[in-house]
Amino acid sequence: MVKPPIRKGNKLEIGSTRTLDKSGFCSIYDSWVEHCRKAWDIKVKLGKITKVEEIFLAGMGGSGIAGELIRDWLEPLISVPIYVIKDHRLPNHARKGLLVAISCSGNTQEILSVIEDASKKGLKIVTLSSGGAVSDLAKKAGHPHIESRMISTPRTSFPYIFFPLVKLFANLGIYDGKREVLESFEYMHEILGQINSKIPFESNSAKQSANWLQDGIPVIYGANWNRAVAMRFKHQLNENAKMHALFDILPELCHNEVMSWESNSEHLFRPIFLRTDDELSEISSRFDLLQDILQERGMKVHEITIPWRGMLPTALALLLMIDYISVYAAIARGVDPSSTETIDLVKKRLASN
Repeated sequence: MVKPPIRKGNKLEIGSTRTLDKSGFCSIYDSWVEHCRKAWDIKVKLGKITKVEEIFLAGMGGSGIAGELIRDWLEPLISVPIYVIKDHRLPNHARKGLLVAISCSGNTQEILSVIEDASKKGLKIVTLSSGGAVSDLAKKAGHPHIESRMISTPRTSFPYIFFPLVKLFANLGIYDGKREVLESFEYMHEILGQINSKIPFESNSAKQSANWLQDGIPVIYGANWNRAVAMRFKHQLNENAKMHALFDILPELCHNEVMSWESNSEHLFRPIFLRTDDELSEISSRFDLLQDILQERGMKVHEITIPWRGMLPTALALLLMIDYISVYAAIARGVDPSSTETIDLVKKRLASN
């Protein structure tokens, strides 16, 4: 990983991360692999559902990103179409197949609506939540339900959403990802030893990255293999660090997004490239070209490069890294990574309408 410039006097440099993290997010991430192993042990029972022709993974926010990563990982490997739904209703063509309705809290309005829509259209339904109205609805209607677990917030509960979904695909006979999952545990454990909250600033690349981006607008560039992780990075910076952030994906961004660097406000932005050491040559050449162009225009580019260990292990290790960066950025900015006051306000006002 390329080290960004160090800004003196930053809270991550001079203070204790654990002391500043009043929400306890660092403790959650320091135990991340343990949570992943526990999530892998969750039982997934699908009743009479055995084979499906297509799958709709519905989830919002921190509950929805697991479906995005599942799709990115499995689409090149399986023949069953996967659709990620982030809306109140299914697409019009959904007349068969399986809806997996995901809501960590169990009370997400959009997911309750999409369950109702799927029932009207005659789809098979499986629900996943830590309780709430989704669980109650599933029990009443007789839908198979996967009992998840909430760790502080839906976004920090990612393991308890993602790994049961992996088991679901195995139990349906679509894809057995056990080998990749176990390899992911090992890789995440390795990364954890390098960036956990006990590792001091001068040796912690995640703290250094957070320190570099925390007073600008991160512009995150990834590739199709880590599209969901780039999206997750944006969302985590939004929710944890209360920052604006942008993301885009190669090669498509070379046909539109690159033009934005001709504006006169580049000093506001912090370009970040999410890379691996074993990229497709077409992607590697474009990353290198973009870096040259941005540097020629006086921009500093920060690369987060991670060794390739297969798609799923590498994506999950990178996700752990960017999650840490978002929490460290919150601490550097002096904000509570756990609070979501504006999201709560939106929900409250929607409920009162």
